[in-house]
Amino acid sequence: MIAQSVHSITPIIKLVVRGDVILRGIYAEQYKEIGRRIVFYRNLRGLSQEALADKIGISRSYLSKIEAPKSEVSFSLDVIFTIANGLDVDVAAFFNPIEINNPYLKDKDK
Repeated sequence: MIAQSVHSITPIIKLVVRGDVILRGIYAEQYKEIGRRIVFYRNLRGLSQEALADKIGISRSYLSKIEAPKSEVSFSLDVIFTIANGLDVDVAAFFNPIEINNPYLKDKDK
């Protein structure tokens, strides 16, 4: 019974692995939106990719892949939380539309 359930959903959530890159699969658009929002908040904070990557302990090339609209790399919630902390924004900022009077910025210098 369990084997049938898992087998029946496998094609829906199938991810393809090529080397160390996991393709985004059916959630590609959501990953791209998160990447766009990361770029927005990074620019708002006046940080380069290198500066943010150094601040949060990931490579600049990995951050670049996360932000790139045509990239196929996926990333974990741990990485999203780490980036949010590095940008001093609430993690919800990456999942909601960008607003002019942004409620997701943590400091008073919005």
